[in-house]
Amino acid sequence: MPHSQHAMSNPLESAVKWTARLSGAVSFGILGLFVVSHIGAGEMKPDAFEMVGLLCFPFGVMLGLALAFRFDTVGAITAIASCTAFYAWHFNRSGEFPSGIYFLLFTYPAILFLISAWLRRTQSRSSTHASPNAG
Repeated sequence: MPHSQHAMSNPLESAVKWTARLSGAVSFGILGLFVVSHIGAGEMKPDAFEMVGLLCFPFGVMLGLALAFRFDTVGAITAIASCTAFYAWHFNRSGEFPSGIYFLLFTYPAILFLISAWLRRTQSRSSTHASPNAG
């Protein structure tokens, strides 16, 4: 009888995946509150150039984190690319990178999603290459 993928799950991969999901949900929630409280309430009135930055962070990072729950690699790359684009946008705007680590902290679950995907693929490759008679 064939084993399901969950039955052969690597405990490390599972721990990384759930840490990514939990921290991703927290990041998404905090960023969502920021959007609702500052932008949705009319407190911020961004111009067209500022909207480009907002599309990268927080919206692009939020999109990537949401996608990562179902499509871990695509979502993680989307979040990381959005954060990177935000840093480039900010540098273009002000001549310096954003200070502090907060933008990176909100995006770090994407790194965990990538690690989880890598661990799953590594395990999948090693289990398909293992000899069925080994043991």
